[in-house]
Amino acid sequence: MPVASAFARAPDLAPAFAHFPGETRWQARLEIGAERDGTPSRRQLSLASDLQGIAIDLPPPLAKAAADAMPFALSLDIPPFDRPFSASLGDVVRVQGRMPGPGTPLAVRADFGAVAAGPVPERGIAIGGKVTELDLGGWMGLARAGASGGTPLRGIDLEVGRLVLGGRDLGETRFGVEPTAEGTGVRFEGGAIAGTVRLPEDLARSGITAEMRRLHWPDPPSAQDDLPMAMADVDPASLPPLHLWVGELRLGVASLGEARFESRPDRNGMQVERLETNSPDLDMRASGEWRGGAGDSHTHLVIDMTAQNLGRMLDAFGFAGVIDGGKTMARIDGRWRGAPTAFALAQLDGTLELDVDKGRILDVNPGAGGRLFGLLSLTEIPRRLSLDFSDLFRSGMSFNAINGRFELRDGNAHTEDLHIASPAADILIRGRTGLRSRDYDQQMVVTPRAGSTLPVVGALAGGPVGAAAGLVVQGLIGKQLNEVAQSRYHVGGSWDKPHITLLERERTAPAKRQAAPQPPAPSVLPEPVPSVDPPAPVPDTGAGPEPEP
Repeated sequence: MPVASAFARAPDLAPAFAHFPGETRWQARLEIGAERDGTPSRRQLSLASDLQGIAIDLPPPLAKAAADAMPFALSLDIPPFDRPFSASLGDVVRVQGRMPGPGTPLAVRADFGAVAAGPVPERGIAIGGKVTELDLGGWMGLARAGASGGTPLRGIDLEVGRLVLGGRDLGETRFGVEPTAEGTGVRFEGGAIAGTVRLPEDLARSGITAEMRRLHWPDPPSAQDDLPMAMADVDPASLPPLHLWVGELRLGVASLGEARFESRPDRNGMQVERLETNSPDLDMRASGEWRGGAGDSHTHLVIDMTAQNLGRMLDAFGFAGVIDGGKTMARIDGRWRGAPTAFALAQLDGTLELDVDKGRILDVNPGAGGRLFGLLSLTEIPRRLSLDFSDLFRSGMSFNAINGRFELRDGNAHTEDLHIASPAADILIRGRTGLRSRDYDQQMVVTPRAGSTLPVVGALAGGPVGAAAGLVVQGLIGKQLNEVAQSRYHVGGSWDKPHITLLERERTAPAKRQAAPQPPAPSVLPEPVPSVDPPAPVPDTGAGPEPEP
């Protein structure tokens, strides 16, 4: 029979029956002892099953497929009122407690894993022990769906091998919940998350306050797939005000430093009033809104980012050793499905504007991060062009500026005006970058610079020796470089293995040298030069001509 039939006499459990679909075989045992001195002995009811055929549709650690066996046992006194009981579910959890009676509240202690059982509280539910995995986001969703008062939670103290929140694995964590004078306190202590969350009694007015010493939020399980829709089933208007502070925030490999988040609900959703991060490598400011309802929401944020050094910013984002220098300003005006936590460039519809000041593209392996968030291949540009100054640019390619605008839509970034100005060449890039497919389909127009620039470029590349090499190259190939007016290339292939192919090259012959212009006729005649008599002829002596000086 199904769970609903086995526990038909326990109406308080009825809301949970939907999470146990299927049927299984049950074994019931009733023991009634003989009366002694007119007093009946203990009467006990036991219920047992391997639960094969019944699924447990609950988050880990209680999740179970219908085909799997997980022994269940329950033992309680008859009548049960104000009497002890015990239960177990495989080796996952053991429960002991006291059933409610007239004037006596329910008291339950649940211990997970192979740990010694803790004391049963005077009232309410206490949870402890060790679990291999805890899907905290899933349990929070169930708590929101079934929140209606009832038996109070006296405390949780769990050692978690794998804490899962929003589809992300936060690793080994000590997780605790306990009542406080103001409401409820939640604590985390682990390598990826550490801090406290306060949930006041008047949640709608005071809101949730979180003070986290660190939060290292991992990347999604697969960058090729859509992000797990964290909080997708949440109505943003139902959330209380949020006041969040993080001392050390990391998103994937990106280190963002100190972070603050402030929001308030309105009738249309959530207003993001303040989202900012501060670190030595990057400052970010954002504001916007999260609109819609549960299962159908979207976020719109305007994000401004500034960095005094693009190279250090890329280092903080996990692209170490790609660029040296480069003061940077960037703005993202984007909209995406889901909550603010579902942010990713591949999910955005909107624009990205980029403005980078002087710096150097370093000579690194593309697989080591030779791309700027996938928008352009940095190391392949100076390597693969036919204007390759590899002998001069062994330490990279300097640039005066990188700026442009991208349209973000359908998992792609399109640009018509990405401009890289360098001492060696002006580079204009147009086309598409696949943010989901991780590929390029771009055209690159290169207009080289020659003449007096080459010695300067050589000096930037290799000091005095490079400057001398630049002078030599100017003398040897300067004429040919001046003849090349423009080259057009196709950039294709994957982010890790881009291909740059020459499509066409326009040549312009250098202008012929013209005779120097004659000075204009003077308006005033110069004074006459006095005439000089020619020298007297030298007599021929027959000795031959005098040697030339």
